[in-house]
Amino acid sequence: MRPKPIAVTTWLLAASTLVGYGHLLLIDLHTLRPLNLTVRLIITVTYALAFLILWFYWRGRNWARIVIMLVSAYALFNLRHLGSVDEFTTVKLVAQGALGAFLLYWLNTASGRVYFAPRPPPESNPGPSPLPEA
Repeated sequence: MRPKPIAVTTWLLAASTLVGYGHLLLIDLHTLRPLNLTVRLIITVTYALAFLILWFYWRGRNWARIVIMLVSAYALFNLRHLGSVDEFTTVKLVAQGALGAFLLYWLNTASGRVYFAPRPPPESNPGPSPLPEA
């Protein structure tokens, strides 16, 4: 059973990722300079990888939990830019920092770690042996 915080944080991370993707692609509308096609491709591939990591986080892979914790720590580190960015970016940074702080706490609790613990492979039950017993 998937814990409720996993479902909620996955959706919040997905929404945050979509906002970040849209913001990066639209940021040059303010300067009226189109982004280079190569830059758009790199941004798109990077965000596609972010959604792939979110999928594995949702599915309970421990390596994805570790990546999410690293990204959460980076979100807290980005709070140093407050005061030197526009209002939209300030709101985005504060929201990501708050989510990052929660994730760093919750993913390190016992209830957070148990979902990501390695699961033993399901035991195969081949059924009765087709060979007669001697």
